[in-house]
Amino acid sequence: MNAVNNGQSGLRGPSQNVIATLGTSPNVPNLTATYQLSGGTDGAAGVSDNTLLGADGLVRSGMYALRKSGAQVGNLIDCTSQNTWSAQLAFGLQEGIYFHGANPAGTSITDSATNLANSGVDGYGFMCLVGDWTFFNDTVNGVQRMVSPATYTSALQAATSPEQSILNAPINGIIATQSSLQNLTYSDAEIAQCSTSRLDVVTLGAPAGSIFACRTGQNASSNSATNGDNYTRMTNYIAFTIASAFGYVPGKVQTINLRRNVKGAMDAFFANLQTNNMIGNVNAPTQPGWSVEIDAKNNPFSQVALGYMQALVKVTYLSIVRYFLVNIEGGQTVTVTPVQNP
Repeated sequence: MNAVNNGQSGLRGPSQNVIATLGTSPNVPNLTATYQLSGGTDGAAGVSDNTLLGADGLVRSGMYALRKSGAQVGNLIDCTSQNTWSAQLAFGLQEGIYFHGANPAGTSITDSATNLANSGVDGYGFMCLVGDWTFFNDTVNGVQRMVSPATYTSALQAATSPEQSILNAPINGIIATQSSLQNLTYSDAEIAQCSTSRLDVVTLGAPAGSIFACRTGQNASSNSATNGDNYTRMTNYIAFTIASAFGYVPGKVQTINLRRNVKGAMDAFFANLQTNNMIGNVNAPTQPGWSVEIDAKNNPFSQVALGYMQALVKVTYLSIVRYFLVNIEGGQTVTVTPVQNP
């Protein structure tokens, strides 16, 4: 029983299929016979959306078990209750976790938009997808299974560099969506409705080709300056990096050298980001895309006396191309003047 439940000295882990309990039979265990197992369960009985959400406190469960875990992308698998979205957003903003969620299977764009509006969710820490669910091949059981599209989008988001967007990026593993199974394609107007409704949707067919991909790459924020998924990821990435790199500062004596050292390290970090095309102004590529200020201007004596040292950091993110417009002038009377690339 111990071997089944706990594994054997690191050579083999606990069983992934059964849980053993000690019986009451006086007979010696038969170690040679083969037994057919039946009547097992997958442990999902009684698991609801509220179970996935969990509770905060001294003993944390569900989503709240991720507190201070360092996770940057989250998904409560197949959670569809709009009543949980505001809690996901609030927790995501607190912890720097970008949560992905979806409407129930079969929910239209219009109804998905209504659900999002009624939920009161408006922030960059949550992505809301239309209820057009996805299918994959379960090769173990030999069946096709339907799962929330958030399962795929969150995985792709986690595997994507923070300055990038999952907009128009191929999502591997999907064999169909509910709409593609019915040979239904989304019109430009429907994709535009998703965008204006702060939704995203996974479709078969995208500007990049005949692939499964997200079509808006945006979070649930109504602020156009912060509603890109790259904004969420980059903001959280910078915050996590600074928090971990400069955790040694509290407890130090605030001196000119400390300020200079911290500023120098931050400048080096952001310079590296710009070198790797993660931040910057595309129209002024030779100019720094960041600034760091730690001096008397933003650290007055009254604040220093209370134990505060403040860094004012400004960063220009590289934008994501959402719309590529091409104006064509053609005809037999058109005169062409070659234009040099910048």
